[in-house]
Amino acid sequence: MNFSTLKTRTLQKLNESTSSPNFWSLVEIGDFLNEGYSDLASITKIIETSATLSLVANQYIYSLDSSCLKINRMYYETDDRIIKPATWADINKQDRWWNETSFDYPKFWVPISTQKIFLWPKAIENESSCITYYFSSLSTDMSDDNDTPAGPDVFHSALIDFACAMALLRKRNSEAMAKSKYFYEQYKEKRVKITNHKANRANRTPRVRTWA
Repeated sequence: MNFSTLKTRTLQKLNESTSSPNFWSLVEIGDFLNEGYSDLASITKIIETSATLSLVANQYIYSLDSSCLKINRMYYETDDRIIKPATWADINKQDRWWNETSFDYPKFWVPISTQKIFLWPKAIENESSCITYYFSSLSTDMSDDNDTPAGPDVFHSALIDFACAMALLRKRNSEAMAKSKYFYEQYKEKRVKITNHKANRANRTPRVRTWA
């Protein structure tokens, strides 16, 4: 569903006019949907994209894409060799003189933060290749009516449930609060289903992930 359809479906669930809503504006409904999109993406880490890093000779620390939440897989671009996640203890076991070791490409990566990683061994001086990493990313707010959120269909319906729950909170009466709670419980159930969906697909470890 695109952004326009999501707003329409949300208003229909709220028993509102889809063209000239009385209690909520289309802008407010859009804001609720984007809030749900951000919440769902950060919790389930369902949105996956990729980026590349250019290797620099004798460099260990590299900055990641600003939207990165979690690295899922990393490959040496030339021949798809896997670069494995590791800990500092793993690195220390590799070579007591690890800070003096160079190789044609890194074999391990260690997280420093969500925005930085340590690659070992460091690339040799004449190495100018790239690595590709696939990562779970933050959502990007929808603005155009044709914008479509990532993920399977259940992801889209969860956004509608979240938006309905947040919208009904504004009415501040017992009936609206009860309905808000119902929609939020629906949202949480779908959030669990989405997380499980991601886990099942991750077990297959595809080179490039596509949603069925």
